[in-house]
Amino acid sequence: MYMKQCILFIGLGLWLVGLLPAQTFKATVFSGFNMSQIEGDKLAGYRKFGFNGGAQISADLSERWSLSTEFTFSQQGARRGLTDFASSFDRIHYNFVEVPVLAHYRDWKIKIGAGFSYSRLISSEVISVTGADVSDLYPWRENQWSIVFDGLYQFTKRWSFNLRWSRQLSSLLPAEDQTNPGPVDPNAPPAISFHSFMVATRVGYTF
Repeated sequence: MYMKQCILFIGLGLWLVGLLPAQTFKATVFSGFNMSQIEGDKLAGYRKFGFNGGAQISADLSERWSLSTEFTFSQQGARRGLTDFASSFDRIHYNFVEVPVLAHYRDWKIKIGAGFSYSRLISSEVISVTGADVSDLYPWRENQWSIVFDGLYQFTKRWSFNLRWSRQLSSLLPAEDQTNPGPVDPNAPPAISFHSFMVATRVGYTF
């Protein structure tokens, strides 16, 4: 079922850009890094760095508007800081495959975009504050939808700089497994969500 969702979303993106004449197509490869954090783990700040890279197909709708879809590999998660005393986590690591579909508006060399992304969790690792691997205790949802905002500066005809922000729309933990991630405290409320936030910085090359 979930693989069908991924294939359907990829197909939708390709169908949308495929509605336009072939000469409007552009192919771009991106490579860079993520800075990410998770809402609900009691680890503050965008301290988790990871790889972000993939391929994009875009098509011009007009002189200023375009539509794109991608196939991207993204490493996200969270990492403990010196002042994160309330959390029982040392670090959390996720490997996602993402399929964003975005609409873009271009003015001069600057392009801004927004849209949605489907992501599939392919692997994860959770390390507690004691250094123990507790990955098996967290049955993360494998399928996620995110809202995406995108900015791009075109240095030359081929090279560009891309900045992207995204937030997952649903919790990484199913509702029945959302437990308090901090030390045992009978007065502490359970964590209400585990949402991943990501800022990606990438360099692109257009063929």
